[in-house]
Amino acid sequence: MPIFHQQAPSSLNEDGSLPGRTEPKMVDCVTDIPLSGRMLMPGDLSSENSAVPRPFPAFVVGSENRLVASTIESVLQRESTSLTSLAANNYQLLVLFGPSGVGKSHLAQGLVRHWQSRHGEESAVYTTAADFRHKLHDAAKRQSELDFRREFRGRQLLVIEDLQSLPSEPHTMQELRYTLDGYDECGGIVIVTATTPPNTLANLTADVRSRLAGGLLVQLMPPGEAVRARIIRYTASALSRTLTEATANRLAHSLEGSPNQLFGAVFELCASQKNTAVDQNAAEQLIQDRAARKPTLREIIAVVARQQNVPQSQLKSGTRRQSAVFARGLVVFLARDLAATSYKEIGRALGGRDHTTILHSYRKMLHDSEHDPQLQEMLTNLRRILLSR
Repeated sequence: MPIFHQQAPSSLNEDGSLPGRTEPKMVDCVTDIPLSGRMLMPGDLSSENSAVPRPFPAFVVGSENRLVASTIESVLQRESTSLTSLAANNYQLLVLFGPSGVGKSHLAQGLVRHWQSRHGEESAVYTTAADFRHKLHDAAKRQSELDFRREFRGRQLLVIEDLQSLPSEPHTMQELRYTLDGYDECGGIVIVTATTPPNTLANLTADVRSRLAGGLLVQLMPPGEAVRARIIRYTASALSRTLTEATANRLAHSLEGSPNQLFGAVFELCASQKNTAVDQNAAEQLIQDRAARKPTLREIIAVVARQQNVPQSQLKSGTRRQSAVFARGLVVFLARDLAATSYKEIGRALGGRDHTTILHSYRKMLHDSEHDPQLQEMLTNLRRILLSR
């Protein structure tokens, strides 16, 4: 049976509702990976069952993430193998990386749920890096490290999320290394997620980075326009609302950002509508309102801190750590570029720094961005996030 479901947006019903499953098509190169890793929380939409979480039906992939589709397909094909023969397969390590909100958690959690539904709860385990460390410390206090290792080793599938948040502690790093080695020996699958490639994560020790470098690194990019259109229509359907194809396409063309930001935009639109069918004029008003918004300095600081995994307190402190200095430069550049904030106001928000310090930081970031493609891509992603809020 087909693993992925491909369907052109034009095949949706005239009233904007989602049709039943059809034969695969490659009209718009948009693919549905049938993994429900997100739950939408409709909240108060003034309708029955509005407080009931709704599963998002699939992870939607476009041409910008074709490698993601083929990679997840290989994992799902291996999942269909009998458990008795899995141990004979080669160890498989997959690293999903990309900015916050592009769908790493959706894929990771969806794979675990899918695997457990086929082979039982004990066949797969999911954890965040922070929880991995917390449980390890708790086990050490209770002298129950063996129970900890039973929980995280010997499964068929292990998922560890947000590796950039794992503290660089010798005991934690050693346990992670032994865990990876254990899956290597038994032939299991390990999936980790992070905001950047493992070789750029300063919190990881060299031995852990070298092990992760031996896996398949797959970058998740923000969704393209065709994918955004399908996400918008799926979201409206999950909220018991209908959008015409023209309205969905208009929103997708005008609203850029991550799936989470699209969810927020569609929720805002649906919450303003009393009828099931969303009025196109309301969609146009939403587009105009969002285009007129400028991010605040507080929002810029919060987004940069989250994306760079640097506490806001460090941005405002006197630390000269390279990660904090770089993140401050991003804040300065974006505050000038997107919000036209004065150097004096930016300096005040970043711990009382003077005008000349902020001006120097802006000029350095401007110069570097003109010569560093990776920095250009980072700034583009941050702009997209901030302008889609």
